[in-house]
Amino acid sequence: MRTGAVLFIALLILTTIPIHTSADDPMPTNDLVVDERWIDIVQEGDRKTLDVIEYIFFNNTGTDTFNGTIFSWLPDNAIVRSKCCGNAPDMACRMDAGGVMLCFDMLPTGTDNIVHGQPFEPDTFMSYFGQEATIVIEGTAQNSSYSDSLFLNVTVGQTQTFGDFPVVTGDGLHLTDNAEQLGVVATIPVDASGMAERLGLIQSINITNNSPFNDTVDFEITGLPEGWTAILIENGVVNETSIGSNESKEMILHMQVPTYKIEIQLGYAIPIDGADDPSADYLYQKELIYPNGFIEIFAFILEDDKMTVGDNLDILFSQWSDQKQREWYAMTGVDLSPNDTISFTLGWKNEFAYALMALIITLVVIGSLIGYMFYRKKFAREEKETPEGAEDTEEVAEPPSELEQKKQTMLLAIQRLKTDFEEGKIPEDVYENLLEKYKKSAVDVMKEIDGKG
Repeated sequence: MRTGAVLFIALLILTTIPIHTSADDPMPTNDLVVDERWIDIVQEGDRKTLDVIEYIFFNNTGTDTFNGTIFSWLPDNAIVRSKCCGNAPDMACRMDAGGVMLCFDMLPTGTDNIVHGQPFEPDTFMSYFGQEATIVIEGTAQNSSYSDSLFLNVTVGQTQTFGDFPVVTGDGLHLTDNAEQLGVVATIPVDASGMAERLGLIQSINITNNSPFNDTVDFEITGLPEGWTAILIENGVVNETSIGSNESKEMILHMQVPTYKIEIQLGYAIPIDGADDPSADYLYQKELIYPNGFIEIFAFILEDDKMTVGDNLDILFSQWSDQKQREWYAMTGVDLSPNDTISFTLGWKNEFAYALMALIITLVVIGSLIGYMFYRKKFAREEKETPEGAEDTEEVAEPPSELEQKKQTMLLAIQRLKTDFEEGKIPEDVYENLLEKYKKSAVDVMKEIDGKG
């Protein structure tokens, strides 16, 4: 009996302990979408790293409060280090309404390739696109007991549906509007900072005094979510108005809703294995967690490396960027769903083939010069052996010494190397390596010539 009681208590205790899954935080359940995602990718000069910055504009199309957590899928071996946070590890940032970047932790979850962060406090009411709210305008007459309240249903992003002011009867104060449902349009311009501008709503409100008294009416607006503002205008902003007996007047409600787009900046570096192998390509891919309305990728790739995009992206153009000194690829994707993948394949330039080509060109030049020198020596010897009395009496110049020939050969090789580099035939690292060797050889030869002089 005692054993059974102990087991029952133990079972009761176990059922009250929260069970944690392998992930530190659950995958997203709130109704978030990504309206726009801009991705900048720069290939480093050593071909061993891709530096990536993602600009993500989140949007909440649901009516629930935002739980504060966002998720992102990163390529294999990616290291989170956002420039907006001074390249501090495992951090990203968001832009607040004033354009200031605020940093937050962006840490791995228990699921491969997925990181998460909390740019906002849990249960934040974000005033995103799609949010619903009920705004109350209450009018109270100062000189009588009459009052009335107007309830306005607002859905951010829903187009306004206008009607007529309803006919009001009965003594007292009456507030009406000419819309069945208030709303704000979904087309939002983006300002210079990349943030969507604030949403504005202008709505007519009718005030009718059907009482036998001239009166002054006080107004109070309640029910505004955090960050929203609303004012009544009658030849300027007013909190009260005078209205005669059996008269009506029209006022304008101005409502401001914060931007529905929230910008997150996430930066990461991708170390690339196998970049030295000219036969191996690198596949950049990213799985999407949220619906994405529009994705734009600017990839800056070293000259002569090749780019092939996946099925969900289209190349807009590719051209040389003087600013980045790289080939600039612009790619876009539209209306992508969760679990869709965006990708491109990067084909390496064969550094070894270029180095070998440069070496072959140099050897050919040197060989040609040496052959030419032997030819000149032979020609000079034949002229010297011409019999006396021959018509050709031109004085034969003494051929240069072997060291002089070697010096001239090295100087010509250096000049040819510079020309090939300026024409883009030789990579910079190969050029600098060969140039240093050639210069050293030329200096050694000149020192030897000076010593024998």
